[in-house]
Amino acid sequence: MKIIIIDDNKNDLIIFEEIINDLKYEFIEDIDLTYCTNPTDFLERIKINEYAIAFIDINMPQLNGFELVNLMPKSNIIKIINSTSKYTKNVEFAKEIKLNGYIVKSFNYEESKNSIRNIISTVLDKNIKFLQIL
Repeated sequence: MKIIIIDDNKNDLIIFEEIINDLKYEFIEDIDLTYCTNPTDFLERIKINEYAIAFIDINMPQLNGFELVNLMPKSNIIKIINSTSKYTKNVEFAKEIKLNGYIVKSFNYEESKNSIRNIISTVLDKNIKFLQIL
């Protein structure tokens, strides 16, 4: 399973990578993690790579996560907004534009790990609805 995270915060990328490395041994399927620090790189990468899941930060300098999703070509990629905010309007907007989920970044490592574990498990089980982890 190929996963990509788009986030301009390098500390968040490091934590995400640590979580994926911890989770790799829990799943039968291999997990291949890629990350981008800016949205335009991501748009180039998805032209030549097929990812199962994209975790997309909502607050980035060039494009916010919602703007980025609107620029993505049609694909089967599972799109999850990753935000520090529980702002209800953002969650509702994510549902409106048919994103697959919205998770709030936790400052607690185990909470973050459980959120990401739940998303990967759900994708592997192909039981995708709207995942909201606050």
